[in-house]
Amino acid sequence: MNSIEKILFWQEPINYFLQKAAAGWLLYLWNFFSVLANPAIFLLVFVLYYWNINKDKGARIAYNCAFILLSVNIIKSFSNIRRPYSLSSRIDMLELDMSGTGSSFPSGHSALSACLYTSLFLTSFKNVIGMLVMILIPIIVATSRMVLGMHYILDVLVGLGLGYGITFIFFRLLLKMQSFLRNNLPLSVILSSVSGAISLVLSILMTTKTISHVQFADLAISLSLLSGLIFGLYMENRFVKFLTRARRAKKVLRMILGVIPIAVAFVFLSNTPEVVGCFLLYFFISTWATLLFPLIGIHSNLFYIV
Repeated sequence: MNSIEKILFWQEPINYFLQKAAAGWLLYLWNFFSVLANPAIFLLVFVLYYWNINKDKGARIAYNCAFILLSVNIIKSFSNIRRPYSLSSRIDMLELDMSGTGSSFPSGHSALSACLYTSLFLTSFKNVIGMLVMILIPIIVATSRMVLGMHYILDVLVGLGLGYGITFIFFRLLLKMQSFLRNNLPLSVILSSVSGAISLVLSILMTTKTISHVQFADLAISLSLLSGLIFGLYMENRFVKFLTRARRAKKVLRMILGVIPIAVAFVFLSNTPEVVGCFLLYFFISTWATLLFPLIGIHSNLFYIV
């Protein structure tokens, strides 16, 4: 147990109390709350906006969340703190969807929930209900992560702080960056290539067991997602330019047909060696969502063009 883990270990009674208070059927409820910040939810919100509601808002949400994930996973990779259930015999691992990976500090679910629901508030729901959702859901998610034995209270507080802080501070800056990247080929190529190259190198090193999968997998995944996101959004804006408008039935069909390949790829490739399971899989997911599916959709009459 390192010095940071010793500090975190003193928070163990909070996790113990929460787990005792949440026994029985309540554990299923807390697992449901935790799923509200599963990366799959972020992906569904992004494609719903990007394919069917407003491309610019969808891209803005994606950039915000991708930046948060990258920031959190950089910290995770270098903090390398074990989770509460690994440090204490009194704490059980009660997460059912097994989405918690990597280091305990800071909480990725807490950061992503704060970022996602704040982004939705800032882009679409600037009212009392939107504000309540922005505040309450991340707090509930953060609590669920402690109940399930995945994080200490300091993990989730720092995660919430990063999610809210970076989103509010950099929201307008990311909006300008999004517009700039869509129209700047050299910068888009450089950023996409650099993030993709780092992800590929990390994935190769993990595949050869040179570095730890637990410590660096999340970082490699977030870099791969960012690489594909930058590349896909630029190429779509340059060569595809699809429109989101359509009848409701066609929008539902878009969601079904667009999400199925992502789910299939994840099921069959997520447990493969890291070069495929971290780098190629997540680069495919982001480029499929931003570029490949709209391109195919235009030729199959799922999308219209400008």
